[in-house]
Amino acid sequence: MSANDSNWILATIIAGAGFVVTLIGGVIARDRAMTRLISDGDDELHSRLNRARDEFNKELTLLRSDFTSYKLEVAREYASHTHLKEVEDRLTRALDKLDSRLADMPKLFAEEVARAIRAANGDSGNDRRT
Repeated sequence: MSANDSNWILATIIAGAGFVVTLIGGVIARDRAMTRLISDGDDELHSRLNRARDEFNKELTLLRSDFTSYKLEVAREYASHTHLKEVEDRLTRALDKLDSRLADMPKLFAEEVARAIRAANGDSGNDRRT
């Protein structure tokens, strides 16, 4: 093997090594760019998720506050079971009293009609005619 052949083999090895180094460098550069894009996308996604979480928590806090206010209003404004029972008992007594008065109405009406007929006939109601 001559010196010229040795130089040719050495140049081929150096060129091949340079190609391999360039190829590996390109792959590394591409991977770094891809990793940076992925990282930037992850950061943006985390940022959006954090904003959504913060908005959700804000809305949840408002809903809890509104619901608490509503429960307080219900407790203050609406009748209790005991109060409703008292009202029901009073209404039942009043209806029973009205029912008994209405039951006596036909009898009282008949007495008034009879009294009016007697008064129209000049009868005082003391003596009975048959």
